[in-house]
Amino acid sequence: MMARYAEGQKVRIVALIGNNGKPDPQIQRHVNEVGTVVKSYCVTRDELPDLSKMFLYPDVYCCDVRLDGGEIILPGVPEVALEPYW
Repeated sequence: MMARYAEGQKVRIVALIGNNGKPDPQIQRHVNEVGTVVKSYCVTRDELPDLSKMFLYPDVYCCDVRLDGGEIILPGVPEVALEPYW
């Protein structure tokens, strides 16, 4: 499996819905915000906190995203919660 997003690529945050039908609260508050990927990496299920395991599949790529207009970096955003932004 290869990373979908490269460092420097612009992305938009989209909703991440868990198997329980509820959105991930850490991602939800940033939905529709745009930023730049500063790092892309693979995370295994064993490395994730217990709460995150209900939202993600094993061995997923995540990105650290610097939001536009500030110094805020969102760490570990799963690729399924991102879409390309042009």
